[in-house]
Amino acid sequence: MHRLELVGDEWDIGSFVRSVFELRSLDPGVKKVTLMYRGTSTVMVRAGGTGGFVAETAKVGRDARIEPSAVVLDSAVVGKGSKLGYMAEVGNGSVLGEGVKLYPYVKVGNGCRIGNDCSIFHSATLADGVDIWGRTSISLSSTIGGNTSIGERCKIGAMVIIGDSVRIGSGCRLGNSVRIEEGAAIGSDVYVDNSSVIGASRISDGCRIGLGCRIGGNVVVGKGTSIGEECSIAFEARQAGAQLQTVIGAKASIGSFSTVSAGARIPDRVSIADRSAL
Repeated sequence: MHRLELVGDEWDIGSFVRSVFELRSLDPGVKKVTLMYRGTSTVMVRAGGTGGFVAETAKVGRDARIEPSAVVLDSAVVGKGSKLGYMAEVGNGSVLGEGVKLYPYVKVGNGCRIGNDCSIFHSATLADGVDIWGRTSISLSSTIGGNTSIGERCKIGAMVIIGDSVRIGSGCRLGNSVRIEEGAAIGSDVYVDNSSVIGASRISDGCRIGLGCRIGGNVVVGKGTSIGEECSIAFEARQAGAQLQTVIGAKASIGSFSTVSAGARIPDRVSIADRSAL
């Protein structure tokens, strides 16, 4: 246990901070708080513009701003010009590039890498080992599972849930309330509209997935294919535990409100009318 003293006018010790520090004494007369750190290294609070709780083994770049009550843990790196909002947390060994913005209540797990000029909005959570390339934004209250990789220039909507070990290419757009399940692979420049669900499947480059679609596991969708609104692709079979592979060829078009059963094979460049059942 290591002793830490905070001197200043005001402290806001949030729930996460309480789990890391144990409040020992408070002397309002001299405005000093003495805390005991439960980690493996000494902790200090940087004065001036950085603020926050920063581990001694962490590195903070020039012009970075860490708001009071934000936390940067052991061996983490905060790049030049980055900003950590109120109650933001950066886990052990995580690396933030230059110009990264973590808005209030964002939680970044251990061993994550966030590229230059990324923005992670309010209350989003990144599990351990997440890798996000530059200029990507993740909107509020979204959750990114462990060991997931997201390419550069992606836009992830609000309340999105991405499972563990998912791979998402560059330039993708995921709408609000989308769910991408564990093990899925999403190519580059893919658009997934609001409230869609994609299981452990492979969606190739340039695909468009419409509003409210449900795609089960073991589905392969070829490059440039478009799937309309409220389609169900091998989804019921997934719920029943079936493992048949479903293949939709490149540059195909599936009309809205259509159903494609598990095991179906749709050739390249085929157009399926709305409300079809295959």
